[in-house]
Formats: sequence, structure tokens, C-alpha cells
Amino acid sequence: MRILTGMIMLAAIAGASAASAQPKVSDSQFLQASRCAGLASSANLGGAAAGIDGWLKANSDGRPEFVTERAAQMRRTALSQGNRAKGLEKQQLSSELESACATFKG
Repeated sequence: MRILTGMIMLAAIAGASAASAQPKVSDSQFLQASRCAGLASSANLGGAAAGIDGWLKANSDGRPEFVTERAAQMRRTALSQGNRAKGLEKQQLSSELESACATFKG
């Protein structure tokens, strides 16, 4: 009986440890924040991504490698898009930065 109780306790502890290692936010939110960081890094759109970078760093633990690689790719693409944007596209990206990205600014 003691062995069974001990095994149950160990399983509960292991389950709690695994649950605490899970990311706090979804991979989709993490990817969106990476895009926002790219837009915010663009000199053409403001050039201030420190708050979003802090959010990304705080939420990067436990992410699969393919998610972090995709996040880096999305950031580079958004940075490039922001740097070359003009006219209506620049307005749309600025609007995205102020609305959808506001959650990640810290």
C-alpha cells in the first residue's frame, strides 16, 4: 500500500512539473507578437520594440524549436515590410501596430 501511495504522489508531482513547464500563451500569440516586434523595430514605423521584446523573452521558455524559428522568420519579414511601406500600406501597418500589437507592448 505504501508503494502505491508513493507512486501516486510521484506521478502527481511529475504532472505538476510538466504543467508548469507549459508556455503561458499559445504559439499563435507568440508568433503574432514576433510579427509585432518586427513591425515595431522598423524605423519607418517607429523603431521601438523594447516592450514587445521583453514580452517575447518572458514567454519564450518551453517553445518548440520550429515555433521559435518561424517566429524569427515572421519578425524578419515584418521588419522588411515595415521598412519599405509607403502610403496606405504604411497606414495599415501603423494601425496594426497600435491595435493588434498593443497587447504585447508590456
